[in-house]
Amino acid sequence: MPEIHAIPYPSEEHSSKVSDNLDPAWLHAAPLLADDINATFSNLEDLRWLEPIAKERQVVLVGENHYYQRIAHLRNRILFALNTFDSFPLIVLECPYSLTPWLNHYLDIPDDGKAEEYLRTVCQPLLKTADIVDLLRHVRRWNMTGRKPRMQFGLTDLEFDYQTTLDLTIRPFMTRLNPDLARRLTKITLKELKDLLPELRSTVDGATARNMQTEYPFITAVYLQSVVDNLEATCKAMLGEPVDRCFDSEKKR
Repeated sequence: MPEIHAIPYPSEEHSSKVSDNLDPAWLHAAPLLADDINATFSNLEDLRWLEPIAKERQVVLVGENHYYQRIAHLRNRILFALNTFDSFPLIVLECPYSLTPWLNHYLDIPDDGKAEEYLRTVCQPLLKTADIVDLLRHVRRWNMTGRKPRMQFGLTDLEFDYQTTLDLTIRPFMTRLNPDLARRLTKITLKELKDLLPELRSTVDGATARNMQTEYPFITAVYLQSVVDNLEATCKAMLGEPVDRCFDSEKKR
């Protein structure tokens, strides 16, 4: 059998020796609020230690919350603390890439009632957790007060729920551009999607601005090409194939 080089847990005896050598003076700890960000974005005093960090860094990484509400609340307050102390306008989340402009569109709708309706009917069904919906509301509220910097989202994950991606973003335009292909993109397997990618890419590459005229200005041929790229990467990753040569359309642009 191959060696796995597993490192055993420290023994109880070893752990006790280490803890005996820890000086309590080395540790300075204080509890953090469990509350979400408040209406005035001001419950940040316990995060003042972030101010020098914010001024010295361009990127701050926040670990996974694993669906704990208190951790989601802390993430939100850290986000607004960073943007109070300095400027971190891009919020990168581990969600399907194709949803990026759909979420950012919510931030830009001027009318509050229409924005909430859009969030409820379009965004909420696409998001897996309520904490992201709460974060969207917070960021929109921040932006609408005119505070700086104005924030937006960037999503970086694969299209694991690829059928939703097809139904939301691809099929509505395939119905006009290639009705037969639109029909074949309904309720398909990952392998079937992979086989249809060349035809899908060719159809999208041939789209024009006239084909893209919708109520959503972010739906462009370039955006659809990028979504197809991510669908290809998704197919290869989920089917266990190399993904290093996925983005052919990007190379052509």
